[in-house]
Amino acid sequence: MRAFAVGLASLVTVFAMPGAALAQSADALPISRSDLETKARDACSGAVTLSPTAIRRADLDRDGRSDVLFDWAQVTCQSGSAMMKKGAGFCGMHNCSIDIYLSSQYRPGDWPKPILNHREIEPTLVGNTLRTSSQGGSCEFAHVCKWEWSWNGTELESRALKAADDASSQPMATALPVTIANLAGNWVELGDGCASDVGMALNENGAFSAYEQNGDWRLLGKRIAIVVRETYILGDADSTRPVTDPKPIMLTVESLTDDQLTVTRTNGARVVFRKCG
Repeated sequence: MRAFAVGLASLVTVFAMPGAALAQSADALPISRSDLETKARDACSGAVTLSPTAIRRADLDRDGRSDVLFDWAQVTCQSGSAMMKKGAGFCGMHNCSIDIYLSSQYRPGDWPKPILNHREIEPTLVGNTLRTSSQGGSCEFAHVCKWEWSWNGTELESRALKAADDASSQPMATALPVTIANLAGNWVELGDGCASDVGMALNENGAFSAYEQNGDWRLLGKRIAIVVRETYILGDADSTRPVTDPKPIMLTVESLTDDQLTVTRTNGARVVFRKCG
């Protein structure tokens, strides 16, 4: 599972409402806190720090008993390589694994159900459902995929969530001409926070950057051509490697205001960004 989590890279909604942290209690849990701490120490091959929200519980399978969620993004090894310190090897460039221990299914010695979540965003528990966010994989470029996991009677089933805000519900704003000067700035997908590390930066001098990506961009009429030239090396924030045979990513501008940008990708997908700063 570690290789599975590390091999998936990706660019996610910041959900509030963290679930209840798991405390030592007499509740019949599918796995104990001490067992999870041991797993984390083994993965780190030494001392480890768990954040208060690393271990949570909720009745996801609705059998009246607590299930346990273990978020590897909240695990920090005290020694080892930079790639291993965050998540003990269960984190990729963008996503970390969340281990789900269902009381109705998990037995000692079994594997938990792994779910990916963006490494900088905490998963959210809303009642008996779990919400996660991820990037990369099947997600389009500069796109945040949001998922809701609910029990269907036999397993946790995911469905894609739409952004909470929709462009059609926004008040009308003054349209701007599509120019380099008006497009320059930091943009995040509607529904994401400006303080997160997602989105894209278009510099007026033609430089482009996104999460662990650098390159350049230019304006061709109403089409934005983005070319990613280099990516950061996993686990080393100071080193990059060139992209082999880089190809332009084309975004067609549908509308532009001083704080909102709507584009269409080549596959027809429509994405709405808002401007930060």
